[in-house]
Amino acid sequence: MAGLQNMGGQGSLDESEAGRRLVSRRAVNIGAAWSVPVILTAVAAPTASASPNTADDGNHATLGTATGEKGEDSNGNRRVTFYLSFVDIQGTNTVLLTFVSGGFNWQTLPAGPAYVTVENPTASFVVTRPGTDNSATTLDVKYKVNGVEHTEYGVVIKNSVRG
Repeated sequence: MAGLQNMGGQGSLDESEAGRRLVSRRAVNIGAAWSVPVILTAVAAPTASASPNTADDGNHATLGTATGEKGEDSNGNRRVTFYLSFVDIQGTNTVLLTFVSGGFNWQTLPAGPAYVTVENPTASFVVTRPGTDNSATTLDVKYKVNGVEHTEYGVVIKNSVRG
């Protein structure tokens, strides 16, 4: 035979080269077998890292409503109470208020922890900010439930009837 066509169609092989394979089928199969766990791990890793609660401890709570109320002027600062009310509650859940937007220097956060259950579904946090202005506004609030951070945008802060 003048030449044998190789499987890839990339030219021809002489008879002396035909018996010698560059890569054996066995080597390809072994490589494929070893790569499957690596590929599966790489695909599963982002999903696992995005899971809010990988250890199912039975605790769960979903935010229902978030509101705020501006309270009394206290030594040149305005007290604000945030109310985070939860639904779909299972077990006892730890809630922290971790950040409040709004151009003020809020007191040191996180505030809490508070605990919510079916019997007590609302967590309240009292924080202060500089100034005595009592006009209504909306703020973005970050909070954690069982260590997982969430953000609630546009929380309405109402004026208190007291102050």
